[in-house]
Amino acid sequence: MAARDTGRAAKRVKWSTGIWHARLVRDKTFPLPMRIDPAWISSEEHLAEFHQIARGSSLLRKLILGHKMPESFPAVRIGRIWVPIIHFSSGTLEISETGLEYQAAPRNSALRQYRGVRGDLRFSLAASQIKSVRWAPVELTGVKYYSPPFIHIETQTDGAPGSFLICAGGSGPSMKTIRQRTEAMFERLLTLVA
Repeated sequence: MAARDTGRAAKRVKWSTGIWHARLVRDKTFPLPMRIDPAWISSEEHLAEFHQIARGSSLLRKLILGHKMPESFPAVRIGRIWVPIIHFSSGTLEISETGLEYQAAPRNSALRQYRGVRGDLRFSLAASQIKSVRWAPVELTGVKYYSPPFIHIETQTDGAPGSFLICAGGSGPSMKTIRQRTEAMFERLLTLVA
């Protein structure tokens, strides 16, 4: 009976340019495997440094010359200036019944160039290697709506970071869908540690 329910849930999935519909979060039904693309990987240390960079330049400097930051800090080029980003890797996250797999994927295009982003990051975690999953208390901009929710994952393995932050990624006016996709990801990750 459970397999039939999962099949019905998969048929109810509505797609809007590859984004999970909010119904998945509300109904707690997720087709497997769940694929999030892009998914952003970050850390508490990276976000602390991001905060310092964001506060370290005047508005005029940011608009004309860009943020004052180390050359190695992950950033995206918008027009002539480099803007710091909240993640250090962007890629595809796939969550199955037995664990998760992350594979970084370069996101450079004619309109956007990235630097300092780890394009080589790849790891797999079995459910038994995930110690805990919880929401990370992160507010980046002072405006809650524009701060993407991050999930804190603590692991007990040498093949992946000991702990890291992850959320669904996106660009443009997509904060609501980033939240919905991250909430769906969180609910699915909880089933791995239950």
